[in-house]
Amino acid sequence: MFTRTKGGRIAAAALALALSAGLASPASAGFAKRQARKSTCSGKQSLVRVDTKTCPSTKHRPTIILHRACCQLPNKNKVVCKNFGGCPSRSPS
Repeated sequence: MFTRTKGGRIAAAALALALSAGLASPASAGFAKRQARKSTCSGKQSLVRVDTKTCPSTKHRPTIILHRACCQLPNKNKVVCKNFGGCPSRSPS
């Protein structure tokens, strides 16, 4: 279909690249979005600190750093930290 001319080959390669990028990005976008939620506080809470946890590399993924927020409500002395969640078994990208 696209491969009969030189321009057609380039168009086919661009189409394949666009499709592969579209298939790979939702998973990594979801992981990044979850990590962003875990490193922020909601509502009137104040961010006290952000803790980090390192997931060691495996043969299926590189080393990943997870974040969590520790938040404090106004007029309260108690600091509450969100959970880290588990380390992904495969690469999030």
